[in-house]
Amino acid sequence: MVTKKINHVSDLPEWFNLKNYEATEDFNTSQWFYPLTRRGVLKRGLELDLDLDPTYVRDTMGEAFSCILKEGFDRSALRREQLNNSYQWIADNGDFDHNVGFEKVFQERELIQSMYCSSAWVLGHIFEKHYGLNEEGLLNHAPKIIKHMKDNNLDVQKMVPIMVNLQGSDVDIKNQFSRFLEHARAYTGIENKKTHITVGDIEKLQKYSILPYIDLRLWSEINNITISAKTIIDALFFFDEDVQKVGEPFIAQTLKPFYDKVTSRAFISALGQYIEK
Repeated sequence: MVTKKINHVSDLPEWFNLKNYEATEDFNTSQWFYPLTRRGVLKRGLELDLDLDPTYVRDTMGEAFSCILKEGFDRSALRREQLNNSYQWIADNGDFDHNVGFEKVFQERELIQSMYCSSAWVLGHIFEKHYGLNEEGLLNHAPKIIKHMKDNNLDVQKMVPIMVNLQGSDVDIKNQFSRFLEHARAYTGIENKKTHITVGDIEKLQKYSILPYIDLRLWSEINNITISAKTIIDALFFFDEDVQKVGEPFIAQTLKPFYDKVTSRAFISALGQYIEK
């Protein structure tokens, strides 16, 4: 497939306009969480090495990207009391698995949350396809989920589903969970490390025009189009004398690494915890 290259701002897509991002100029820290999460999920979806029809992937991701552009940033301002008391809030409102007050996806800000029926359904179909069923309709030699995730290098969520018997006391449950957590980290090799968010990171989100840059990157990858570094600078940093002095190397040396950083699961999760402080 031939890759098209854009060398002029006038050739950027019609939806692109910096005025669409003016709301970010007044963003507080918490308001960055939702748009970064949405875009980070889409970026990781594009990076998955799946044996799928490229046209299907492009159409599916393109539809998801269109939704991101349409929804704007309104949903980013989540109520703090819901975040700080999320489990109590769910309990007060009833059904854990179908409560419409929460996204039906794993929220990066929550390190522990109830599993949705939809997630269990997806996992069930994956395991049935992978292991097959025996004559009795049971999974053939299906291991623990944590083993399946490790053996098949499932790095999509870095999550380990577990079951908790609430008939046990809080003390016993917490003690057993601590032992399980230690074992799970040792078994999977996922280290206990913390990504630190600084005030400088938050300031750069606006200074580096990160949301319009992310959107241009996602759009270009979905459509197999390359946007030249000069075009990015002319479109996003025509007002920034410091970036203009550095020139095109700014994209590869500074902006691209920052883009990879702030769309990573580690950064978004750390941003969520930073907001909670």
